[in-house]
Amino acid sequence: MNNNEQFFRVARLHSALMTVHSELNKLERLRATQLAAHALTAHLPIEDRDVRAIDDELASLLEREAELLERRRELIERLWPDFLDLADNELERLDSSFGADGWNDLPERCFDTLETVTMSFVHRLENAISSWNHVGEALTEFSQGLPLNDSEMNGSDMNGSEEPTLPFDSPVTRLGPNERGKYAGIEVKGRSVALVSRHETLEWFLAELERRLVTMMKEAREQLLSGKDSTTEIELDPAPKKLFWREVIPDQI
Repeated sequence: MNNNEQFFRVARLHSALMTVHSELNKLERLRATQLAAHALTAHLPIEDRDVRAIDDELASLLEREAELLERRRELIERLWPDFLDLADNELERLDSSFGADGWNDLPERCFDTLETVTMSFVHRLENAISSWNHVGEALTEFSQGLPLNDSEMNGSDMNGSEEPTLPFDSPVTRLGPNERGKYAGIEVKGRSVALVSRHETLEWFLAELERRLVTMMKEAREQLLSGKDSTTEIELDPAPKKLFWREVIPDQI
C-alpha cells in the first residue's frame, strides 16, 4: 500500500475497534455469570449484603458496557470514511498496475520466451499475487467491526460476536465465508478483491503458457512447411530423374 499515512491511520482505528470488541466480549461473559448468580440468590441462603454486592457488580458491568458501546460507535464513525478512501485508493492502484482483468495478459506476453524469461514472468506473477492478496487481506481484516451486509454470517463475525448494523445497505460485503469460517476477500462499492492461491494461479499460468506454446509451434510448423522444399527444385536430366526419385529420395527421408 502506497499511502502509508492513511494505511496506518486505518490500522490504528481498526486496532482500537478490535480492542473494544474484545472488552465487550469479556463483559458479556462476566454479565452472564453475574445474571446467573443473581438468579440463584432467590433460592440460596445468601445474606442481603452479598445480594447487594452482586447487584452492584451487575450494574457496574452494564455501565461499562454502555461506555464501550458508545466508544465503538465513535470509532466506527471515524473509521468508515478512512476505510472507504483507503479501499478506493488501493483498488485504483490495482487497476492501474494489473488492469481490470488482473494478470490474464501475462501468458500472451510470455508464451514465446525461453525458460529464463518464463521464470522472470513467474516472479512477476508472484509479486502480483502477493500485492493482490495483501490488499485483499488488509481490507478484509479492517472491515471487521464495521456494519456489513454479510448475509452468510447473519451479522456476526467469525468469532461469533455481534457486529453493529446500519439502517441502510452497507457499501462493503466480505466474500465468503468458506467451510472453515474464513473470508475469501472483500467487495467495496461493487469492486472486489478475491484472495487467490499462489499454487493454483501459478499452475494456471504455466498451463496457459504450455497451451499457447503448443499452438504457436503448430502454426510455425504449418507456415514453414507450407512452401516448396528447395531440394526438389534441383534440375536433373530426364533419364536419371526417375531413378533418382525412386531410389535416392526414399533412402534419404
